[in-house]
Amino acid sequence: MKFIITTLSFLILVSANSFAEPSGKVIMRLNFKKANLMLQQLPGSIDIAGQDVKGGTLDIVGSHEYFELLQQEGYPVEILQEQTTGLDERYMRPDRILALVKELEAEYPSIVHVEKIGESLQHRPILAVRISTGDNLSYKPTILFNGMHHAREIMTTEVTADIMIYLVKNFNNPETPWVTEWIKNLAIWVVPQFNPDGNEIVWTSDNWWRKNARGDDSGTWGVDLNRNYPYEWASCGGSSGSKDNQTYHGSTAASEPETQAMMKFVKEQNFAIDVSYHSYSELVIAPYGCQNHYTPENAIVQKIGSDFSKLLKTDSGKGNYTYGTGWEILYPVDGDDISWMYNEVNTLAYVVEMNSSAQGFQPNYDKWRNKTVEGQRAGWEFLINQLLTGPQARGRMLDAKTGLPVNGSVSLDGIKYRDEKPRMAKNGFYNKLLIPGTYDLKFSAPGYRSQTLSVSVDAHTAINQDVFFEQSLGIDAE
Repeated sequence: MKFIITTLSFLILVSANSFAEPSGKVIMRLNFKKANLMLQQLPGSIDIAGQDVKGGTLDIVGSHEYFELLQQEGYPVEILQEQTTGLDERYMRPDRILALVKELEAEYPSIVHVEKIGESLQHRPILAVRISTGDNLSYKPTILFNGMHHAREIMTTEVTADIMIYLVKNFNNPETPWVTEWIKNLAIWVVPQFNPDGNEIVWTSDNWWRKNARGDDSGTWGVDLNRNYPYEWASCGGSSGSKDNQTYHGSTAASEPETQAMMKFVKEQNFAIDVSYHSYSELVIAPYGCQNHYTPENAIVQKIGSDFSKLLKTDSGKGNYTYGTGWEILYPVDGDDISWMYNEVNTLAYVVEMNSSAQGFQPNYDKWRNKTVEGQRAGWEFLINQLLTGPQARGRMLDAKTGLPVNGSVSLDGIKYRDEKPRMAKNGFYNKLLIPGTYDLKFSAPGYRSQTLSVSVDAHTAINQDVFFEQSLGIDAE
């Protein structure tokens, strides 16, 4: 096929304001292999609905005019779906999520604790739900599941709701004793709906709206909350500087109250694992988002993430989810939550892109709602088990003289870190997730002598190792 414009011209076109219309959009499929384009060449400013790496296709949200322009320029593109109005009322909107959380708190007060971690721009509460017994909370490893950074991805809220409901209803059930063990020994947190303002727009005016509700008297333009985190913000072409673009990263890093709320919450709870649910493409995505950028602990991130992805079956039933970093299997991403979480608190954080392109953002409720949430259980159950009994080192950091807790850090000795912050203790308790092998762990704390301990772990070993710090005279204090 003879192309009239070059790849560079194409990238300029898709980076332009082609997605600002509030309605009447289409999802179009571009065959980037036939177009002789590399997936990694595409800018993150495109409003990408999903993709099929093996099939070599990319689904793009845009206007009819933009579709026609691509056709005129000779690109292999077809319309998959016309935007329609209205959603199935059985999907949960913001008020129903709030009602569900209140019901669970009232019915299961011994294990359900609700915190308001912040407010949206339009003053809707952002709630976090902890499912755990109340004893020894200072010494429990923590895990977070969050839904709906992107407003149109309504199945994500169904999954986070299912996690909460499944856990509370199976607590103290003799047929599911493992659930009781999880709730007794871990602090399992769920932020069921992170972007309530954007979701209200989805229900009332634009069912393909992605962002929050940032705007002024002249209108609403919104900020993509998953491009607004400080790490690598606006740094590698993985977002847009245009307010009208669906990947607009905001005026500054962490400009949005929703982003600020999540950042504060993550730092306070010191999560060991995080899963951020999105749709669609049937992927498990790991940090980092920018091109050719892996975490220093990539062997650990990759092994756990790859095992996670193999437990998630595709909608067709013919395979499993694809694992990789965003730039490897999707497109460059900057200012995303999972990269910030790993960089800031050493959280093993992953994105799950649920459902295939055949289902899209808002799958048929009768056919796909239960099938999707039940299919996700094997994945999040695996991560909970990984936190409970998987390979790791955990214990207390204590002052050798006073016995008081020390909030020091633990890292892998011999690993070359860049600007990543080490895994910190909280209230003196630390846990560092590993994969089978032998490690030298370096423990450090201001005013104390650092020390290195060697540990060996297998696939089902959680090493319990308390660390006693001796005060330093200033020679080798961290």
